[in-house]
Amino acid sequence: MKILIVTQYFWPENFKINDLAVDLVEKGHDVTVLTSIPNYPKGSFFDGYGLLKKRKESYFGVKVIRSWIIPRGNGKTIKIIYNYVSALVFSSLAIIFKVRGSFDVQFVFANSPLTVALPAIFKKKLKKIPIVLWLQDIWPESVYAMVNLNSKITRNFIDKISMYIYNKSDVILAQSLGYEALLEKKGISKKKIEYLPNWADQILVDEASSKKRKSEIKRLLPRGFKIIFTGNIGEAQDFPSLLNAVELLKQKKVNIKWVIVGAGGKHEWLKLEVVKRGLDNNMFLLGSFPLADMPHFFNMADVLYVSLKKDPAFTLTVPGKVQMYLNAGKPILSMIDGEGHKVIKSAKVGFSVSAGEFTELAKRAEELSNMTKVQLQKLGDNALRYSQKNYNRRKILDNTEKILSRLSKND
Repeated sequence: MKILIVTQYFWPENFKINDLAVDLVEKGHDVTVLTSIPNYPKGSFFDGYGLLKKRKESYFGVKVIRSWIIPRGNGKTIKIIYNYVSALVFSSLAIIFKVRGSFDVQFVFANSPLTVALPAIFKKKLKKIPIVLWLQDIWPESVYAMVNLNSKITRNFIDKISMYIYNKSDVILAQSLGYEALLEKKGISKKKIEYLPNWADQILVDEASSKKRKSEIKRLLPRGFKIIFTGNIGEAQDFPSLLNAVELLKQKKVNIKWVIVGAGGKHEWLKLEVVKRGLDNNMFLLGSFPLADMPHFFNMADVLYVSLKKDPAFTLTVPGKVQMYLNAGKPILSMIDGEGHKVIKSAKVGFSVSAGEFTELAKRAEELSNMTKVQLQKLGDNALRYSQKNYNRRKILDNTEKILSRLSKND
């Protein structure tokens, strides 16, 4: 098959679509990716990239075409709007003038913004190429969860754009059962919706430098019981509630070290809050690290932490890091509602408290810190078993290929 992948995010940004694109090439398919200049999550173009640099690349056999974009900057609302709108405008132009040749099927990786699908819909109208939409963030609900929009005109516009995209897609892959149910409630035909969860990232590690890198990371980590968070430091992760929990534990003289690995729009705010609240010896912000370093952080963690703030939209999703944490074979502590909460509970891998319940979070963190190594290992073993059963990478990737093949215009 000749497959066109349309996505705002692609390597060297860390998203599932990277893994899928390479897997399709390894299976013998011809894959082209239309994407933007990488700038997520740090907000500026990655080193070596720019408006006139690396416009075309090859990534493990995947042909990559990059369109212009205004970087997301500090993550404030106006910057994000510029980022989303510029991505839409320039990718629409690129799909006309830069993406040459015919394709059998289009695959849209649709985390926010959902408008990433519009250029693919335009291509479908011109060339009759069917669309598979892999829904990572459900619109308009996820928009309203992040931005306080009171304008009825604006909300009505976003509602209509979202429904237009869903209706024009030939197949919608829902990353959670909650998304699947909501799409049906919106009136989307059940026949065009399929459940396709995320899998744990396949992290490639250079064995030759692994031992040295492990030692370097170990020196960065504090001594004591370590609860580690990895990923985006943004509004959705509800760091104010986490800080409240850390303060409670400090007052009780519970010696837990919270390690934050990542970057994002709330990073500078969080850094200032740690100093302001006198939590320098309790919370450690290490910044962003390459994906290849994550196994070292996971292995050195006693517990891994994930959270989403309280909002109806977030009850429908399972954060991608949940699958990664499960596959790491470590106990998990979460402060999250809905689908993510259900997974942690069902897997019996630790504790999950309701979103925003920082008092309960502190209590459960203390409980985990008092467990024996044997008890913690049992929770980690449960995590690995659950991952292998429910989020098997090979099974999900093979299923995706079958869906694309079924929809291919050559079939």
